[in-house]
Amino acid sequence: MDILKKIYDEKLSSDDAIDLIDDARVLYNKDKDFSGNLMDYLEMDNYEYTAYAWGCTLDTIAKWRYEGWPTHDCKTGEKINYKEYGWLPICIDEESETYGLTIIGSK
Repeated sequence: MDILKKIYDEKLSSDDAIDLIDDARVLYNKDKDFSGNLMDYLEMDNYEYTAYAWGCTLDTIAKWRYEGWPTHDCKTGEKINYKEYGWLPICIDEESETYGLTIIGSK
């Protein structure tokens, strides 16, 4: 199930997506018939799943997948390559739930 595509195409709300992820976690942890990897089941790549694990919203990750990941640290302006890891998604604006990436350890 490509959860991010469904969110981006507005076929699935982020709240419903969270419920699906919770259901998938139950399957992953308890169901002997579910032998897959949760990340693969959700069709998320390592970077997307890492951002999700760090607390980034699914809406934001879906947007990044289809519109491009941030290329600069939202705190320092330093160039950032999400494929090199060492980053952390942070909420820039809580009201609009806008996220950016910052290099771990930056001030």
